[in-house]
Amino acid sequence: MCESMLLTLPEELVAYIADYIPVDSIVNFALSCSATFRHTKYRLARNQIFHAESRLQHDRQPLHASDTLRRALSDPDTIWHLRDFESWGVRPGFGKWKSWSFQYDIPDGYSIEPYEDHSALDSNFHKPSEMIVYRMIMMDKLHMSVEEVYKWTERIRDGWDEPIKGILFAIAPMLDRLNFIAYDTWQSSEFQPEDPLDFICTAIRSVYGSLEIGAVWPPGFASLREVSICSSTQLRHPHDAFYANPSRVAPLFLLPNIKILHLSLIGYEEDPDPDFFLPPGSSSVQALCFYCVDMTLQARIKFIQACRRLRSFKCVNSSMGASGDFDFWRALIKVHGAWLESLSMDHYQRQTPTLSTKFPKLKHLDYLKGIDWVREYMVFTDRVAFRCSQPPCKLESDGDCDDAKAHPLDLREALPATIERLGLGMVPGGMCAQDVSREILSALADLAEDERFTNLKEICLYDLKPSSDSTLRPSPNADFLARLHARNIETHLHCDRVEHMRMHRDADPLSSTNKTEPSISVTDET
Repeated sequence: MCESMLLTLPEELVAYIADYIPVDSIVNFALSCSATFRHTKYRLARNQIFHAESRLQHDRQPLHASDTLRRALSDPDTIWHLRDFESWGVRPGFGKWKSWSFQYDIPDGYSIEPYEDHSALDSNFHKPSEMIVYRMIMMDKLHMSVEEVYKWTERIRDGWDEPIKGILFAIAPMLDRLNFIAYDTWQSSEFQPEDPLDFICTAIRSVYGSLEIGAVWPPGFASLREVSICSSTQLRHPHDAFYANPSRVAPLFLLPNIKILHLSLIGYEEDPDPDFFLPPGSSSVQALCFYCVDMTLQARIKFIQACRRLRSFKCVNSSMGASGDFDFWRALIKVHGAWLESLSMDHYQRQTPTLSTKFPKLKHLDYLKGIDWVREYMVFTDRVAFRCSQPPCKLESDGDCDDAKAHPLDLREALPATIERLGLGMVPGGMCAQDVSREILSALADLAEDERFTNLKEICLYDLKPSSDSTLRPSPNADFLARLHARNIETHLHCDRVEHMRMHRDADPLSSTNKTEPSISVTDET
């Protein structure tokens, strides 16, 4: 290519260049560029194939993790393309090297993936040369103790796939995300005694403890940006949900470049090391989520204190009670209030009036319960609304809880002017009563029209719709909606349920989806 382009140049230009550069040098340069292009073209095509094959991996097939590690050690170019890995469980021994027997609503004769059974394998599966390489990685790159190296070497020999995956994670230089998936805990009745975090968290602790003597992070641990623990799936398989404890997941905070940490089902069993040490300010985590956790106040505070600068925090279905929630809220404000930008309001409703002063840079606020700032409080029982004679006033400003005439909360005073997005939380029975909707829309319209809140672009009113797939009745709320739309506020009122979920997922840095979730598509082969 370069040769033909050189020959097409005007003779005058070639002669002019030749006055400054020898002709032989010009020709050699053109030939070199041509050869480089041909070589690069092949490499680009080869890497495109590797990227398509290796970018996203999972371990539902029993041989996949070991085959991927073998390929990575023999051809390092392939492992360079591994970005995401989703672990669907652990196989503690060759007897478990079978495909997961998913239970799912699919027609007879169909399966999610071809069934594989390799339970007849034994210690001869791993070659002696491979065992040597695995031991060297654990010693030299993961800095494990002699006892740990022996323990995990024997487990590899016995058919445990957990250390195989852990070694794979450590050597993948571009690994960005790990997702440990578990069957939906609300449907699961049994929980596994093994969790998939033992090897990787032990390795992280070992490397971190050796940094002071010159150790360096292995490339995979250094590149990790996101880890999700116990992401929920509806696909039941033999590895049900697992309960990790706080001391087990604590080493994840020590990863050098971790940014997003999503923790679910943590703390439901007794922690063998409740006094674990996590150095304050040692973590690069910027977005942290607690989902269905039952951790102690001490453990929660250790986690937020470990973060140097937390910008996004989400807490869902994880209340400790009024006293514990307040103490945690106070610690969150003290450590990260100055720079927190995104916050979910799950169990901290009574703190809404202080947001403008406690979180001056807050941009996104979710789970704000609109029912809580209206003057008349509604109690929902079996989707029937009853008025209380005495409102609780927990979000009402300058009013005693026994004063029925207390004024509603003024959002313009409660929220910081930096706010960009508001999300209303679900309330039992919905918030579709017309008088309640009108109170809420009036307060939000006043907020949007305030010149201090020019950054406000999105208010989720999806929960104000009478039903999930209908729009808000135009009367008597059309005037308030018109005021919001005049300010170009996105209200989510014109989207269906699927689109609404997608909008929140795309805007939430802590949204954790299972990218390898199998999709069932039955085709007629006749």
